[in-house]
Amino acid sequence: MTAVPAPDLYASRLAVRFFENGRPFLGSLVVPRSVPLSPANGAVLAALWDRRDRRSTQERLAGLGADQDAIASRLAEAGLLVPAAVDEEALWLARQEEELEALPRIDQVELTNACPFTCRFCPRGMGRMTRSIGHLDLGLLRDLVAQVRHLPARKSFGLHHFGDPLLHPDPAGAVRIVREAGLEPELSLNPVLLKKEVAERLLDAGVGVLIVSLDGLDSATLQAMRGKVAGEFEAVQRNVEMLIALCAARPRPPTVMVSMVATTLNRHQWRELFARYARDGKPWLVPVVRLLEDFGDPAIAPLGVRRLRQLCGCPYKSVSVLWDGTVVPCCHDYDGATPLGNLTGQSLEEIWRSDAARAFRERFKSKRFLAREPCQACHWRPDLYLQEEEVADTDAWTAALWPEQGFPPR
Repeated sequence: MTAVPAPDLYASRLAVRFFENGRPFLGSLVVPRSVPLSPANGAVLAALWDRRDRRSTQERLAGLGADQDAIASRLAEAGLLVPAAVDEEALWLARQEEELEALPRIDQVELTNACPFTCRFCPRGMGRMTRSIGHLDLGLLRDLVAQVRHLPARKSFGLHHFGDPLLHPDPAGAVRIVREAGLEPELSLNPVLLKKEVAERLLDAGVGVLIVSLDGLDSATLQAMRGKVAGEFEAVQRNVEMLIALCAARPRPPTVMVSMVATTLNRHQWRELFARYARDGKPWLVPVVRLLEDFGDPAIAPLGVRRLRQLCGCPYKSVSVLWDGTVVPCCHDYDGATPLGNLTGQSLEEIWRSDAARAFRERFKSKRFLAREPCQACHWRPDLYLQEEEVADTDAWTAALWPEQGFPPR
């Protein structure tokens, strides 16, 4: 039997789950190897997760089975187990520098930052935004998609940020521009604002993903989450069912994600969301309970509601665009605190290669941020992400990692 290669191995914080041909695998973000995701592999990783545990690797693996040493050796070869002294942040940052994209992926484009809601999980709804309210010029959107249409598709093209796209004068026109460029348009909306004629125009324009924000399944919960303007649940529900019926009548319906942001205010309704919207014969209708971001009212997310946890590579891979053409490095930058440039006078490539973008990457590496930059308090930052000390049980390696996948509660 292969011996465990070192007495001080711990589960790498850079281990991620991915799928290949429908099968789940575990891989490292810095080592180009992978292993199947199995209960035995998950159990070894969970046993070696807690870096506060100073027992030897062998002691921590005791009782997991006769093949535990061989499993640990394979995981170590794949970069999924590392010595405590390894600087994983430095390894990861070096990899990001080496793989800097020639052009960034567009994470989100803000059609408008107008929004009447007072959502307690959103800085826009909580009144923290100070920038002016306006609508994106669709000519700017057309120029932008022309610059990125040749890039490999990685996800849908989000036409939303910190506002409700339905308040833009022509959301369907924006969808059509993206669709005609060969990209997959995505829209996130509040159903209380949705009218049948608007829904039909969005479908005719070729929307690919519709995220329907439904954060309560009765009027009291819905309004506690989003304010009085969220409306009465019965009316909102009629709009949701109207949209589902319109989509069902299409030969190729878009993905409709009925989304609930997980908080203690709606926790009693998580299961009901899945029961209500997971429907036979409609695989394109996807109920989702989304984990919380790092901002919002802490009073609605005490211990017991998980927060979304990801490793941020935005400085090297993606940008978001505000309605006035300002390019920011992150979808958390709700107030334009880190402008990298503006598409009204610069190409995306010029902005991506600009002194402002390079200076931001240096701040990202050194953790010396400017005032009001979202990175200051973001737990997606590499150094904070890698400091995670919570002991992961085996289920943590099979749970959904991305908000689009949701997490069916137990």
